[in-house]
Amino acid sequence: MVIHTRKVRPQILLVVGTRPECLKLASVVKALQRRRDTRVLLMSSGQHPHMVERTLAQLGLAADITADRCASGSLSASLRSLQAGIRAAAVDSGASMLVAQGDTTTAFATALAARDLRLPLAHVEAGLRTDHPLRPFPEEYFRRGIARLAQLHFAPTEIAQRNLLIEGIASERIFKVGNTAIDILRETLSRTNEINLPPLPTTPRLITLTLHRRENYGR
Repeated sequence: MVIHTRKVRPQILLVVGTRPECLKLASVVKALQRRRDTRVLLMSSGQHPHMVERTLAQLGLAADITADRCASGSLSASLRSLQAGIRAAAVDSGASMLVAQGDTTTAFATALAARDLRLPLAHVEAGLRTDHPLRPFPEEYFRRGIARLAQLHFAPTEIAQRNLLIEGIASERIFKVGNTAIDILRETLSRTNEINLPPLPTTPRLITLTLHRRENYGR
């Protein structure tokens, strides 16, 4: 007797909670959606729900799962709330892998939820480091903590790749893939007429620079 079994496609749950996560995971989501061997779900964690909804809409995306706004007050309360919501969504959706991006509270909560459920975790923008484990806080603490929990590490640069190797991450689990923010930059530049951007200068090289958060404060 021959028994035929139906191959079940893995369910990948990508979690975003902030505007940068939306921007930097957009190309990953779209690439996975084009594959026929996976099922893809995009979750808004509840960290910045209105900003996430607006940003995803601008990118032609929408969350498949939207959690309630996370608890406010302390960082630990927000983290516990996000972790519980992501864990519940992963269980309800039958996720077989979680994907986190960067070093936000949502990213660390996703890593903790994956650990709780013993699910593999993929970390996009892995390996960024400063010279102090608590500066900036909590981002540096989160990115180092995520590295200890992830099974797949997608590093943007050779330096990030080297940081992971120094920390003892096996080389076969590290993939140097570039910065996904460049994907959205290129897509935006290809649509300058459609989205009514001002004309770009006619120079042989164009450099873009972002400064945000702490870099804008103080002297």
